[in-house]
Amino acid sequence: ANAINEAREFHSDRNWVYFNRQRHRGTEGGWEEQIPSRNPRSEVVTILATLQLVPLCDTLVHTHSKFADTLRRAMHPNVTVAQVDENVTVFHANNTNSVKELEELLQGKRNNHAAK
Repeated sequence: ANAINEAREFHSDRNWVYFNRQRHRGTEGGWEEQIPSRNPRSEVVTILATLQLVPLCDTLVHTHSKFADTLRRAMHPNVTVAQVDENVTVFHANNTNSVKELEELLQGKRNNHAAK
C-alpha cells in the first residue's frame, strides 16, 4: 500500500502537497528506518522544508505520528485534521496481516466507489 497513491486515487479533488522521496514500507519488515533514504542530510532538509510548507496547507491528513503532531502545531489554528487510523489498532503484531487487511479495506473502497 502507498499512502500517496491512495490519497490521489480516493481524493483526487484535492491538491496534494508532498515530497517525492524514499519512504519505509511496512511490508519491508524489520524496524522502520529513521533515515529511509540513507542520506541524513537529505532527510533533515526534507523535514525543515516540510515545516516551512505545512503552514500553507489547509488540511492535514496523517496517521498516528509524533511528527504529524509537530506538523499540526506548525499550521494555522483553523485547519482540517484527519487522522486516518483514528480508533484503529495501528501497531499490529504481524505486519503481514495488517497489510493484507489494509489491501482488503482499500479494495472494498474501490468497489464501493466504482458502484456509485
